[in-house]
Amino acid sequence: MSATVVLVLASGCADVQTIQAPGSFRRVVEPELGGEYELYVPARYDRNLSWPLLVLCSAGGFDTPAKQLRAWAPYAEERGLIVAAPRLKARPHKSLSPLEAARTRILATLRHVQAGHNISRDRILMQGRAKGALPALFVGLSEPEVFRAIAIVSPDVKVEELMAASARIDPHQPVYFQYAISDAVTGRTARLCLDWLRSHRVEVIDNPLGSSRAKDMAPVLRFFEDVLRKSPWVIVRAAPTGGQQLEVRFEVRTSFAPRGFRWDFGDGDRANVAEPIHLYKNPGTYRVLLELDGAGKEPVVRAYDLLVPEMALRHALSPPASR
Repeated sequence: MSATVVLVLASGCADVQTIQAPGSFRRVVEPELGGEYELYVPARYDRNLSWPLLVLCSAGGFDTPAKQLRAWAPYAEERGLIVAAPRLKARPHKSLSPLEAARTRILATLRHVQAGHNISRDRILMQGRAKGALPALFVGLSEPEVFRAIAIVSPDVKVEELMAASARIDPHQPVYFQYAISDAVTGRTARLCLDWLRSHRVEVIDNPLGSSRAKDMAPVLRFFEDVLRKSPWVIVRAAPTGGQQLEVRFEVRTSFAPRGFRWDFGDGDRANVAEPIHLYKNPGTYRVLLELDGAGKEPVVRAYDLLVPEMALRHALSPPASR
């Protein structure tokens, strides 16, 4: 197992003008779809270490992927993270909607970066600014098993375009939301988007600023630091075993090493192993609870609604399981 680069952020960031970015700037074409993306790799990159990755979604126009990347590069160099900024304009397939096309581009970019660099699977982050907030939110919320956290800055978002992602929302995936309450154009749009996120159970960190000129990245960096240090990441998957029709195999991936597992399968049966196999007696929807020890003083609890035999697993909010 490779060692890990820890994204450690000081209480305040140095002035961007004083930070150097001697690492590698590259424009890359991923071979899967032929999509271009900008990539920054810190000068101290070490293949033997596992690195966090930040994916940037640009607004287009003057706010190009290259411009966003260069703005982030000094911070990435100082803090120790790889940054990728895909070009989202072109559609890989004409049949795809713009947001599905963006999702396809972003995931293809991510796979290509992972193929060439040692990326920590539990520390992949996303940021979207202005019009880039929409694809960042749509893709990030749709892929909570990929993106640990999402940061949105000055969002220009039509909330109805996010509806397709609502069924995939993980209420434990943190979203940082920064906007200027004084901006007559984006202020109202941002508040509507914020209301929509909260109504769909999203864990939002709200940071309304007094001016649209506030483009300091330090709050976003502090948000990512807090998430990586304090918000455990738990991904649960359910799949048929290939044996009996109602038999389910549960798999767990976490950002920490659990010391104990307590499963409640929603039908009266329980288990205390890491990845159990459970046979349900009847089809139906079951509330599955998982309680994990090892991330802190309190156990980490996750709840899911499981549809059997389809094995569709959806994140749910539920009281902690009884011990």
